[in-house]
Amino acid sequence: MVPGFSCFNIRVYGLLLAGRQVLLSHESLRNVAFTKFPGGGLHLGEAPPEGLRREFQEELGMAVRVQQLFHVPDFVVTNYFRPEEQVLVLHYLVAAEHSADLQRLNLGEKNLESLAELNQMAHEWVPVRYLKNEQLTFPADKAAAHKLRSAMG
Repeated sequence: MVPGFSCFNIRVYGLLLAGRQVLLSHESLRNVAFTKFPGGGLHLGEAPPEGLRREFQEELGMAVRVQQLFHVPDFVVTNYFRPEEQVLVLHYLVAAEHSADLQRLNLGEKNLESLAELNQMAHEWVPVRYLKNEQLTFPADKAAAHKLRSAMG
């Protein structure tokens, strides 16, 4: 066991594309605002694609098809909120089951300070070519964004 870590936490995230744009999720936890790709923690007994479909249903109210595993960081990831946890992060490419769901997404207010105070969530479409690492909070998402930018030219 590596000193400092007491357990693993498995997180699954989806890269939902609409044309050449990707969906970002602006969220808050414990009054801390952050931006990431939609998704979250895997429950015991769930396969990663199953957990990702559940997360999209919970967070966005939409069904997605999990297409393929896209990125797994090649570095150690520490849980931002629980430093005793090592995180295994899986980023998948996903597609909306129903294209109409993409139009009805509630993009909401993206003022991160307001979101943190109200413990709310908002979403934003960002053109992949303009997606900057500074827009994302967590190192694993930054690495996935870099790979996505490279893949889409």
